[in-house]
Amino acid sequence: MRALPCLVMAATSLPACAELVSFPDDPSLAEAGPWDCVAAPTPSLPPTTSTLTVRVRACDSFGDCSVPIEGLSAELCGKLDVGCTRPMLSELTPIDGMFEVEVPLDERGFDGYLKVSSPTASCADAGPELAPSLCAFVPDCDPAAPDERCQVPLYAPALFFFTLQSEPNEPFSLSLMRLAAVPALAQAAGAPFDPALGNLVVTGLDCNGARAAGLSYELREQPRDVTPLYMSNGILSRSLAQTDVTGVGAFVGVPPGFVDVLGFTGGDATVGGVGVQVSRLAISYATLAPAP
Repeated sequence: MRALPCLVMAATSLPACAELVSFPDDPSLAEAGPWDCVAAPTPSLPPTTSTLTVRVRACDSFGDCSVPIEGLSAELCGKLDVGCTRPMLSELTPIDGMFEVEVPLDERGFDGYLKVSSPTASCADAGPELAPSLCAFVPDCDPAAPDERCQVPLYAPALFFFTLQSEPNEPFSLSLMRLAAVPALAQAAGAPFDPALGNLVVTGLDCNGARAAGLSYELREQPRDVTPLYMSNGILSRSLAQTDVTGVGAFVGVPPGFVDVLGFTGGDATVGGVGVQVSRLAISYATLAPAP
């Protein structure tokens, strides 16, 4: 699978690729179109097991994924569990950077998220992982006399949403963003940053499970001040109107709560949607797959 830029993006497991010898004269060997499943959906089958194993590799968005991030922890949460107050699993820790989670299934599969947290440090401390501006995220902190109220996470909290009915063939990838870098990256993309709001990253897939170029995203009830961004050459920008080959788009400054994201092709045809939660200061990651 081709490596993609590690810039606040969601990644999804993709099916293994194989080279097939095709004969154009035989229509039965023609490759399915990227949006055929929207017009002619295949009925989904209920899961055949009560659990499945999900693996999520957490990486520093600016670092080497072969070097694990120390001190991460996670909880497995139902999609409707705001704030993950009733975790299905808690105190999950990665091994060599990989979370391995036994996910419970019901008759519809699993629909929820992994809430990933990082260690904290005082915003008043100097160092490459922190910046004095982070104290603005904790208004009760007095940098001149720092205490526990000055603690901030080293990485922006991540809510990694996924929907499954069968076990993925490959691990998911999750790029974590250093909290100190988030305001600067948002401003560089032309988006105002507000620590009281959240952020959302969406990766679009086509019917073949490939990342989809030419998609545009919108929130069903999009606040006026929310800024949509799209990836191009490894950079998120507000000057673009659709996805490139990464399928990645983002929204900066989303009010906390539930949001519905819709995906459209260049012809303004709806190809699918996904509902997620957004939390203050966090980055929510979602995959938008085609739906009839």
